[in-house]
Amino acid sequence: MKLENFHIVSADWARDGDREAVRQLRRMVLIDGLGLPAAWEFDDGDPQALHLIARDDADCPIGAARLTPDQRISRVAVLPTWQRHGVGTALLRQLIERASSFGWNELRL
Repeated sequence: MKLENFHIVSADWARDGDREAVRQLRRMVLIDGLGLPAAWEFDDGDPQALHLIARDDADCPIGAARLTPDQRISRVAVLPTWQRHGVGTALLRQLIERASSFGWNELRL
């Protein structure tokens, strides 16, 4: 999905580069930025979740989010310089579209 100055791609948790990009975004935004405990942000749900990464035109990760098998959207993280530019909204819309394609009628945040 190509948007103004960024695009959304699927991330493969089994691929080192994708996994590290997601982890780094969460660390910067949720742990360092918001002060949330690291134990909350990294759990056993990651390998089973569907992950998306937002990337800028230089292909640098700027945001991430996940959809878990129990129909939850979670771990939405967008770099501060990209907040209020539609990145979070785009991630949420993509996850909702994916959930709909699975036949899920209800999601939790």
